[in-house]
Amino acid sequence: EINDPLFGVASSGIVFQVRLTNENINLGSSIEADSLVMGLSFDVSNNFYGDTLDQLLIKVYELDEDISRDSIYFSNQVPQVKPTPIASYVYSPRPTTPVQVNEPQLNGNDSIFNYAAVVRIPFGQELIDRLVNASNTPDLQNNTNFLSFFKGMYITAERVDGGSTGSVMHLV
Repeated sequence: EINDPLFGVASSGIVFQVRLTNENINLGSSIEADSLVMGLSFDVSNNFYGDTLDQLLIKVYELDEDISRDSIYFSNQVPQVKPTPIASYVYSPRPTTPVQVNEPQLNGNDSIFNYAAVVRIPFGQELIDRLVNASNTPDLQNNTNFLSFFKGMYITAERVDGGSTGSVMHLV
């Protein structure tokens, strides 16, 4: 969301489906997932407009309608979503600053990696449990079933400080 002095307030969002990479997913009976994080990278040319020092409240909603991957959707078509966000995250954009991420390694140690600027959106335990509990069920049997179980996501952002300029960024 951005408040441009000439054009006024404008907002944008991203709508997409999540698809399975394999069929008949079985995570086993003893899996314990403690985090689920979605990463969105900034465009390599750092395309953004506005004040990237202003914080944004990023909200991720689960779609409540089917979308088709071979259809064209326009910016004035806001999708139907479930009423409660599956993630809300206050974000301070820094499109040109590398991000340090602590990642566990197979040997039990953690390593710090530097990644190009990225938005890392953490999801709550409710979504984690829902996905883990779908293991070895028809919901994870194939993409047709999965898209009935989880139709996709809509990500939008709003300015934390209503008096700020905000920004619009190109994420990939």
